[in-house]
Amino acid sequence: TATAVSPDQINLTWTASTDDVGVTGYKIYRDGSYLDSTTSTAYNSTGLRVSTQYCYTVSAYDAASNESAQSLEDCATTDSHVPITINVPGTYVTIQGAIDAAIDGDTILVAAGTYVENIDFNGKPIKVQSEQGPDVTFIDGNQAGSVITFSSGEGSGSQIEGFSIFNGTGTYQPPPFDDLGGGGILCDGSS
Repeated sequence: TATAVSPDQINLTWTASTDDVGVTGYKIYRDGSYLDSTTSTAYNSTGLRVSTQYCYTVSAYDAASNESAQSLEDCATTDSHVPITINVPGTYVTIQGAIDAAIDGDTILVAAGTYVENIDFNGKPIKVQSEQGPDVTFIDGNQAGSVITFSSGEGSGSQIEGFSIFNGTGTYQPPPFDDLGGGGILCDGSS
């Protein structure tokens, strides 16, 4: 059974399978592709998109690597989400921690200060905004690559506003570029 429990999670449960050699685990498939394995009869599918249908099947396998046919498909749609504001450093200490926790449509509001980190939007349509603007809110890349990365298909819903960014070295870009790109902001495969 697939049950949506939040805007980004669907929980799965199923009846234990039996086998003449002994079931050692289960393979979970989402939308026709292998997702993960477990030894339990429950699985939490996380990091999903808001208001999106996902369909799951499960197969059992034994110690001899024999795999059963996949179960009948069961589908669920993640819950809708009312966007929230996440505060840094109030709710999360780092901007990246807030991005990782954010769900589509959320706003991350960052207090004045210097944040030594490199951030990646990870494809999320969220807004990262400073409270008091670029004169007092800084992201220091610590010479550890691009300071801000958009490289997972982000679109116009992925926004950053009101920061001074510095101390980025860029991220290696393979041929035909064969060079470092995006010391401040790397936008690769995104718009």
